[in-house]
Amino acid sequence: MRALADPATGPEDLDRPGHVFPLVAREGGVLERAGHTEAAVELVQRAGLPPVAAICEILNPEGHMARLPDLVSLCQRLGVGLLRVADLVRWRLEHETVVEVVDETQLPARGVTWRLVAFRHRFTDRVHLALVLGEVTTGEPVLVRLHSQCLTGEAFGSRRCDCAAQLRESMRRIAEAGRGVVVYLRQEGRGIGLANKVRAYALQDLGYDTVEANLALGFPADARDHAVGAQIVRALGVRRARLLTNNPAKVLALERAGVEVAERLPLVVGVGPENLAYLRAKRDRLGHWLDELGGTDEGADV
Repeated sequence: MRALADPATGPEDLDRPGHVFPLVAREGGVLERAGHTEAAVELVQRAGLPPVAAICEILNPEGHMARLPDLVSLCQRLGVGLLRVADLVRWRLEHETVVEVVDETQLPARGVTWRLVAFRHRFTDRVHLALVLGEVTTGEPVLVRLHSQCLTGEAFGSRRCDCAAQLRESMRRIAEAGRGVVVYLRQEGRGIGLANKVRAYALQDLGYDTVEANLALGFPADARDHAVGAQIVRALGVRRARLLTNNPAKVLALERAGVEVAERLPLVVGVGPENLAYLRAKRDRLGHWLDELGGTDEGADV
């Protein structure tokens, strides 16, 4: 380990294959990949040490991978602190900006003219968009929608989800209010991409729900990065939001970015027989606020 940390070490100084498996952290750290490798390297860097760290898996007394309750108990017994990767991500997002403006233009849509602002993520190079209407930097609560791209719904009119209806309704409400922001995030299929979204749909055709399908493909139930959307809202000068969402994670993302959620406005639209099971899975498996959908064998109460 000392050899790895020494800048003077070269390939000839190391035996290969060896008993230490090397991992390379992403350049953007936990904001590019929220993994243990990136977190370990960031911690030693912030301590003023060379960017080299050792990580290991902790086992519980039964020999299985320790879970959070096991780790909390261990830290209490040893008198050491416990830091989650999510804690480091939150700290960086509160102190750094990972998005930058590419350019902006005017976009006439829904009977009004919006500012269309393109933002680039500094570490992933992915471009996201913001539709801005009116003055949003006054300090008064502003209507805000964090919306993830849905090609199948928004371009092809798919009824398997409610995405297109939510986007239309958000733009309508903001246009009616005369000011607000829609952040359009390019993270198709809850962050798994278009091809994997099609694969997930194929599994849903076999009886999987939307969460089970993502997990079966090896992805998280929701792989989206709401934090980047919250940073865009903050970069636009919005400090207080009236958030159009059914998703608790979006409320949390804005608050962690320093944007006060003055009000959470439900956005239950576009419900039909083709997407009712999908929406109920989001309510029951992901904790979305969708109580209006009713039980499992009756239609939606909306």
